[in-house]
Amino acid sequence: MTLEFVTNFYFPQVVLDFLNTPIFSSILWFDRWMIIHFLAGFLLVYLIGRKNFHLTYLILISYEIFELILFNQGLAIPESSLNTIFDMIVGMIGYYFGSVYITKKI
Repeated sequence: MTLEFVTNFYFPQVVLDFLNTPIFSSILWFDRWMIIHFLAGFLLVYLIGRKNFHLTYLILISYEIFELILFNQGLAIPESSLNTIFDMIVGMIGYYFGSVYITKKI
């Protein structure tokens, strides 16, 4: 199984091209995948509840470790350490906004 097969299976190439494009050309770690990470954090509120901060953080860290394993197998695009850190931060921001949204909605 190749990286191209795995990524094209989940996302059409046009979507990958969009997501892999940095938002600011001088800041490579600030890409459109952050939208996905934000939404993932937001949706985790619905999946595990708004009082599970530590579990959410564990899930986000586990996913980044999973990405590293995929990269070592040649199935993922390499990311910088800064990008990985910001992916988790943006996911937690999404979780925070999801928690606030649910609290206000109730």
